[in-house]
Amino acid sequence: MTALYRFVEVTHPTFNRSYTFTLNAGDIQQLQLSSQSKKETLIALVLGEIISDNGKVEIAVDGAHWSAVDATKVGQIAWVVGNGGLISNLKVWENITLPLWYHTAHEVLNTERQILDYLSLLGLEKEKCADFMAAPPFTIEPWQRKLAGLLRAIMSKPLVLVVDASVFDDVKVQYLNCWIAALADYAAQGHAVLVIADRATNLPWHKIE
Repeated sequence: MTALYRFVEVTHPTFNRSYTFTLNAGDIQQLQLSSQSKKETLIALVLGEIISDNGKVEIAVDGAHWSAVDATKVGQIAWVVGNGGLISNLKVWENITLPLWYHTAHEVLNTERQILDYLSLLGLEKEKCADFMAAPPFTIEPWQRKLAGLLRAIMSKPLVLVVDASVFDDVKVQYLNCWIAALADYAAQGHAVLVIADRATNLPWHKIE
């Protein structure tokens, strides 16, 4: 197994314990906190936006050594916000593609093909894709905004994809099953996925104790 990411005895004043776990390539794991505020703190630690008082939050670099997580480095970690996290004055297409073209050298045609492939994996019917991508976020349903946020994060192809478990709330089973399968496909490509919740879920992944 190839280790990609790890927490080593990480603590914070808001926690009543330390956290130690490792994510390997192909892993999808979930971590449950006891409150929204603790979840938000842990997310900030995972993303490298805040630093632990003790312990280490590290990501594998070139498969050879470990480095502290840096929230500013593209390609390390991407975050899927519970409500999709879209910019309201940009269409769905722009929300997804502009970060790709700004941060990395994605070709337009290749990007379009990949987006259509992932939309299919995520369960959106082919005939609905054009209207979905052209829509302003305020005109689409909440689950569609979540879909767009999930797609945007996957398309950035981070080593570790971090997902707020609330993104799966109030999503029809037909789409939920597709999203679960799409994340499995993403992890199988040599990535890792960490799902963070603030309450018990019925999601199928291993729970970090």
